[in-house]
Amino acid sequence: MIEHGRIRTTVAKAKEVRRVADKMVTLGKMGECAVPGRWAAGGADAAGAGDSNARSAAVGYVRTGPAVDKLFGELAARYELRQGGYTRVLRCGWRKGDAAPMAILEFVDRQGEARAAKPAAPMRPAASSAAACGTLPPSKASELLSEASSSERV
Repeated sequence: MIEHGRIRTTVAKAKEVRRVADKMVTLGKMGECAVPGRWAAGGADAAGAGDSNARSAAVGYVRTGPAVDKLFGELAARYELRQGGYTRVLRCGWRKGDAAPMAILEFVDRQGEARAAKPAAPMRPAASSAAACGTLPPSKASELLSEASSSERV
C-alpha cells in the first residue's frame, strides 16, 4: 500500500489494511524529522529518540527500506496538517469466480486519485443548542433566545 499508493483487494482486506496504513502514517508523522535513507544505512543520527522509536515501530510492519523512507519522508510531509483519515475504501464491484466484493484502497490527497477529497466544512458559532444541531438558522435561533429571555422576566 505504501509503495504503490493504491491497491485493489477484497473489502474485508481493504478495511483491515486501512487500519494499519493509518497507524503507519501516524508513526511517520511522529518521526517526520527523519533523514531519508537512514533505514538503509542502519546508523543512528541526531534526529531524536522519538524518531528512532517511531521508525523502529514502523519497520516492524513495513519491511522494505524504500517504503519506510517514503513513509517518513513523502507521506509524513503530505499529511502534516491532516488529523486522520489518510486512506479511503471505494467499492468497485465483485471478483469474477467467487463473487467476493472488491474495493480500491488508496491514500487521499494524491495525484491520480479515484475520487477527489471533500473540502472541509467551515465551522460557525452556534447561537443555541438547536442551531448547533443544524435545525435552526442562527438568526432565527437568536430571535428565539431573545424572546425566551424577555418572557422569563415578566
